[in-house]
Amino acid sequence: MTWFRYNRRTPCPVCQGERRDCRQNTSTGLVHCRSSEANPLDYVYRGQDAWNFNIWAYKPDTDAWASERRQEWLEEQQRQRERRQQQEREQLNALLPIRERDRVIREILSQLTLSDRHYEILRERGISDRQITEANYRTITKWQKLRNCVDIRLSGVNQRGDKLNNPCDGILIPVPNENGLYTGLRINNLDSETNELGKYLWLSSKNSRGIPIDLPSGELPIATYLPHEAPSKQIIGFTEGLEYKPLLASSKVGIPIIGASGGNFGSSAGSIEDAIASIKSRYEWDEVEFILYADAGSIVNSNVAIAYSKLGKIVPDLQVADWGQLANKETGLDIDEIDIENLEISLIPIDEFKEKSDQLIYHRKAFKAWKSCKQFTPTKTVEQEYLDLSVPDKNSVLCGKSGLGTGKTTNTIEWFKNSLENYGAVSLGYRNSLLYQFCEKTSKAKKETGKNIEFTHIHEQESSLYIRNPQGKVTACINSHYRFNPNDFDEKILLLDEIISVLKHLLFSRTINNREQAIELVKEAIKKADRIICFDGNLSDMYCDFIAACDPTKKIEKVENTYKGNKPNLVLLEGTIKKTKLRKRDHAPWLYDLITISDMTGAIASDNQTLLESLHRILDKLGYKVLRIDSKTINQPEVKEFLKDPDKYLRENKIDRLLFSPSCESGLDIKIGNYFTHFFGLFYGALDADSITQIIGRIRDSQVTRYLWVNPFIKVDDRNTIKSPFLEKLQYHFNQRLTRDLHLAMVGEDNKQELISELLTKVKEDLDTPESKLAQRLEAMINYEKANLRQCVYWLLEQQGYDICNRYTPEHQDPFKTVNKEVSKEKIKTRFQNSTDIFESSDKYLDKPWMMLSQDAHWEDRCALMKAKLIKLLPNINNCNYWSPELIYLVKYKYPNLITQLENRIYLEKFDQENSPALVKVKRFYNNLLNKARIGKLCPWKIKPRYLFLKALFDLRLLYFIEVAGEFTADSEPVQELIKRANQKKIWQGLGRRPSKDPIKFVRWLLNQIGYDLSDRRLSDEQRTRVYKVIPIKINIFEVIEPDRHDHFVHGVISKLTEIIEARIERDYSPEHLQILRWDDENILQQQSCSTETEKKSYDQTHESKNGYNPDQQKRINDPDVPIIVKEDQPHLDHESILQKASPPVDWPVKIGQWVRIQGDLLDHSLIGAKALVKELRDGLSRYAILEVNGIRKSLKLEYLMLG
Repeated sequence: MTWFRYNRRTPCPVCQGERRDCRQNTSTGLVHCRSSEANPLDYVYRGQDAWNFNIWAYKPDTDAWASERRQEWLEEQQRQRERRQQQEREQLNALLPIRERDRVIREILSQLTLSDRHYEILRERGISDRQITEANYRTITKWQKLRNCVDIRLSGVNQRGDKLNNPCDGILIPVPNENGLYTGLRINNLDSETNELGKYLWLSSKNSRGIPIDLPSGELPIATYLPHEAPSKQIIGFTEGLEYKPLLASSKVGIPIIGASGGNFGSSAGSIEDAIASIKSRYEWDEVEFILYADAGSIVNSNVAIAYSKLGKIVPDLQVADWGQLANKETGLDIDEIDIENLEISLIPIDEFKEKSDQLIYHRKAFKAWKSCKQFTPTKTVEQEYLDLSVPDKNSVLCGKSGLGTGKTTNTIEWFKNSLENYGAVSLGYRNSLLYQFCEKTSKAKKETGKNIEFTHIHEQESSLYIRNPQGKVTACINSHYRFNPNDFDEKILLLDEIISVLKHLLFSRTINNREQAIELVKEAIKKADRIICFDGNLSDMYCDFIAACDPTKKIEKVENTYKGNKPNLVLLEGTIKKTKLRKRDHAPWLYDLITISDMTGAIASDNQTLLESLHRILDKLGYKVLRIDSKTINQPEVKEFLKDPDKYLRENKIDRLLFSPSCESGLDIKIGNYFTHFFGLFYGALDADSITQIIGRIRDSQVTRYLWVNPFIKVDDRNTIKSPFLEKLQYHFNQRLTRDLHLAMVGEDNKQELISELLTKVKEDLDTPESKLAQRLEAMINYEKANLRQCVYWLLEQQGYDICNRYTPEHQDPFKTVNKEVSKEKIKTRFQNSTDIFESSDKYLDKPWMMLSQDAHWEDRCALMKAKLIKLLPNINNCNYWSPELIYLVKYKYPNLITQLENRIYLEKFDQENSPALVKVKRFYNNLLNKARIGKLCPWKIKPRYLFLKALFDLRLLYFIEVAGEFTADSEPVQELIKRANQKKIWQGLGRRPSKDPIKFVRWLLNQIGYDLSDRRLSDEQRTRVYKVIPIKINIFEVIEPDRHDHFVHGVISKLTEIIEARIERDYSPEHLQILRWDDENILQQQSCSTETEKKSYDQTHESKNGYNPDQQKRINDPDVPIIVKEDQPHLDHESILQKASPPVDWPVKIGQWVRIQGDLLDHSLIGAKALVKELRDGLSRYAILEVNGIRKSLKLEYLMLG
């Protein structure tokens, strides 16, 4: 017999999870449910098993059992319930009444005394002599004997009445009620750490004789303590505990205090009401304030918070006292431990306390889940200022975690010098700048040693020969995966430096073409490599687990270098204070300092390109010498010279400010000392927490103080996903949303269920791969990180040995306001100049398919590509009167979601049409996805349900709301009806978010999704009620256009954009497109989708460089030449995420179309002296050319070429 045990994730279908010990017999299919209250309609009662579990059978399988056995079960349950109630009544009737109970307890107390030791313990606890005497504390030993027998009906004495049932020594504490009568006895177990019986326990006979400690009412006893003097305020307080805490609280605060064991007030509702009535009568109070003096850490304990909320249901208007202890379990003090005279206490309504508790508990649980992603469990630890690890063994993986500046690269090169010279090697990275620098270092090492240890970048020399050579050593960006065969890694060393960034790039970067093929290549490389070397300063177990899952046969050695070194001082800007309010996003103090401190040599790092450009403009005006390194300047000769040897450049060129962005994040290593005086880091969230902690260490001088500002969180409005920090929830909602989306998309298809089942089965299969598991976990981690970026960065910095205690929060001052305005003006100028550059750029990419350029592209090429993509989104916009830099500024910078909003509105307006554009679009997507699944693997984490969001907006009747709402308030019926519908699971799951506390905020968000907004005004009534009205989205670009033409321009642009987008949607997603969709699995490769030719051209355009063409490479099933491609959503205008390829330079010694002769020491001797035609010129850290030699393309540095 085998059993399936139900749990929280899979609750019992009979009691719906009421009990946690239910199970199902997998042989018979019968459900054995522990609940005696369940009465499911779709299950039939079959009796009880030997352990008194109720047995249920699923109704469709057992119709014959229906009514007769159900009635028998109901009658049996009623009889059992009546028997239990009768037993409980008899048990309660047998209990001693309160006054008799008090008399017996006092008889016991009269036979006992309090030892001197216990007296001193009580005094040390803060209890006065008078309180000790009045409280009648006594000393007892284990199984305390009594001189005189007492009434055996008292719970806590044995069956003869001559002993107490105390299982340990301790202090006996009688529990008084509001009338001073004792209702029970408690034991203070002073040896709880050794005997593990608990610090406080009841003196009870329930287990031995069935006499519980309950009151005759059936409730648990509570303790009531009154102050010695009449209270000056009409307040009744509550605390946890029955012993010392309520007594001391009453004395300290000077009010009556009611205590309950463990805060379990809900089990004593009647007793609490009686106590309140008695206290009010005693002091002749009418209106009473109720305050709960909560324990330290109570707000982050879910069980305690629930117990407190039950008290709130018993006591009206309950408030919780807060003196900073609520969230601090470790160092917070309870009410009996504080100095009440010098304490500032604030009061929180119990509902607000419970809401805040839920948020904090959720946050702590999420933070714990995030930290688990950062956990690293080494098999070996070292503490070395500069790494000196031994060479990894054959068939092994070295995963090394070591901080910045500890010589990870140097240690790797030493291995090749001493042991690995005769091995081939491939170093895979994610940024070419870092790979170029690695090549430069190995080149220097080769010159010093004369050994074959130089790595060649695949763009630099005749790389195909090095790739195939068993002893060849090459570096390549993951994006160039198509240049390799799996066999190219046979018995070679695989280097994955900065492995975290490499794997994130592999799984999520938009710039990788044919991601599935790239992933498979990396997995094959891991399997075939002789050994693998992975280093990262923030390495964690989940990345090592990915490698281990790819090749379980390799031995994993995880080494952690615990050396922290001398960390520089940190000053962390928390924001500014304006009128007592902390403005966390305000970083003006650092902007003010880096601009105005004249005798400063500063390094400024930021992940905001526009900010760096704006600062450059300002600093230039002030006469400072500035060097800026970002995606725009990376190709400038001065920047290249700097990156080649930063220390040498700085020694030879005095600069006042160094500005740099993530473009040189991993390639920058500045070791020069006593040069910089300040380091400023301003991070908005384009970088993740790991990268931020890395980039601030690129200036190695530990004497330079780091002045940091990190955005507290990043606003993300992604309708395609639910942003949960928990892996289980992400997986659950992904499965639910994908299934629903598929059912909606497949409407009208003859074999709908078969197609859905086929695709879901394939997705489920591919979700079980190492890459999917890592990607999903990373998604959960990233979700938390975006919502709590500052906290995550601070935690990582602390783990790395930084002191994060120096927090700076100045008052907001006029100079800060001035500098903010100045920077904002320059940002506008920068963005408008970018818009002008795009407007004036070349048309060379117009009418060409989506394409990607290399990372080293010039700004002019990038502008041309952005222009082409904008015109592709808005066909023929460049031929209308509104085409201008102002329009580009509007849709790219000021309102980057405008195009999507207008698209959503058009889709929604046509949603109820038969074969609507939205339905055609989603059918095409899933058709491509299904065909792709039939011939290869998917990346399930990249699948985003596309139709579900629009269906949710349609089911909300949002367009109808806009028509009929008129003017409304937050409490208006149309708003409440909208919120009610949005709280349905199918709606909020489709939207990707639930309604917030503020209904107007949620309504505004909904309207923004389709290009509408809210205007508001206040009524002249007594409450100054705010009323709202739906209006088209407010467009304001006064900063770049004259006021007299602004409104006419904006109105015309919106009308034109709507017209163009509607025409494009009608063209691309008309019902006719459904006629060419094939859902069968025959002749897949011959199927021609509407975008086949475009996609094939895109591949040719993207890979126009044939120097890496590999004639022996097997055609993979996911090869881009195969016309079945599921395209990821193209970014509308995000130029930061576009890969680029450089334009041919004009100032070089050779030109395109010239004939040259090859010279120098090459690995392929047959090329020496050969004549070649220059086809292309490329510019990396070195200049090189793409040549045609005897009909074959090759790439070589210019130093190997000679004219003639």
